[in-house]
Amino acid sequence: APHQLSIYRNEHQDFDTAGAQTGEAPKPYDLTIEPFAPPASTTWADALLETAEGHLFLLAPVGVDEGWTVADKVRFVEHGRHIARSFGLAGGVAVLSGGRLGDIGRHPAVDRTMADAELVARLTGAEHVEILIEEAARRYGVVIAPDGISGNLIFRTLTFL
Repeated sequence: APHQLSIYRNEHQDFDTAGAQTGEAPKPYDLTIEPFAPPASTTWADALLETAEGHLFLLAPVGVDEGWTVADKVRFVEHGRHIARSFGLAGGVAVLSGGRLGDIGRHPAVDRTMADAELVARLTGAEHVEILIEEAARRYGVVIAPDGISGNLIFRTLTFL
């Protein structure tokens, strides 16, 4: 269902929701915002990375438009296992989320990443390792990021900084 968002604007200042500076009543502009639902991925971007200790692992997704659904992440787990075997990487797949289990309830977006990671882990036999990327990179041959933006940020941080 679409979400309704009202943005208030007056002649003297944008986003003045109270009319406090001008004394004028704000004029509402109603916009309908459709829920964010990115298209299913058609490409599969993985990155082979190495820790400072020399442990190789495959990180996916790393394309910003990838990994937004549970189905996408399940495919990345399956695809990652195949690639990991061909490179002789450590067994096992770690699924990352946006927090630790103790963080449930702190924010709906964090809760969603944890629910998705838990479901992906159950569907594929992988392990939900919460937000603990340091553990995942040391112990597993495949690490699945919460989504492609997170994966891309992890990749860029480890590769370019």
